[in-house]
This record gives sequence, C-alpha cells and structure tokens, in this order.
Amino acid sequence: KIRAVFHAEVREHIRNKRLLICPNGRRRDFFGRLDDKLYKEGFAYIPQATVSDLTKFTMHRIVDKLPGYMQKYFFLTEQHDGILAEVHKDYYVPYSLIFKQMYERPINFINCSLSRDFELKIPVEVSLSTTNWMELKEIQI
Repeated sequence: KIRAVFHAEVREHIRNKRLLICPNGRRRDFFGRLDDKLYKEGFAYIPQATVSDLTKFTMHRIVDKLPGYMQKYFFLTEQHDGILAEVHKDYYVPYSLIFKQMYERPINFINCSLSRDFELKIPVEVSLSTTNWMELKEIQI
C-alpha cells in the first residue's frame, strides 16, 4: 500500500500545495518542476526528516533527564538515525535506559501533511564497546 496510499498522498500534496510538513512541524517547500525526481524527494522527506529530528531532539532530552552530562557521558557524533556517546563504564545502564525511553517516545502524526490518527514509536538498538566504536556489540536493555 506504500505506492497506492503514501506515494499517492505525497504526490497530491506536493501537486496541490507544493510543500510537506513533518510531525514535528518541519516544513519543506518544493519549487522544482513536478517530475519523478521531485516526487522522489517528497517520498523521502517525511520519513527522513522525522527520524533525523527524533535523533537530534533526543540528545537534549537525555541531557535534561539524566545528570552527569560532560562528566559521566557526552555525545561524540549524531548520524541522522543514531548517536555515538562516550559513557563512563559504571553509568552505561542508566544512560542506556534513559536513551531508550527518550528515543522511543511516541511521534504524533496528527499535524503532519499526511495526517494520521496514531502515534509511531521507532524502536532503538543500543550497542556497547569497552574499546572502540568499531567493536560495538548490541546489548539488551
């Protein structure tokens, strides 16, 4: 149903309004010629921007919720759909629990261009290494 529903609604919205709005309110205007290339950008916009913003907004929520930022943990990178953090070895459990709670918070699509009356939770995986990021192994939280 992706092409029949999602793609059709994206095409219609871009054709009629020339914009898309994500669940968090981020807006993208489409100025180009209405062709396959423009529609492909539209198909990717809401999923990509939603995940990217979820990741970025999770970082400040962790800092607000979990004491010890810059002493017990700090962020090294944000990679669109992931965060790399350095966490003190005695602090990885509370950090991981808060990270999972903050990242898996419900996303409400009611105000999205493609409004839906449901909330989506994107599942998170947490990995750990005691040496370097190339040796990360998924852990269960």
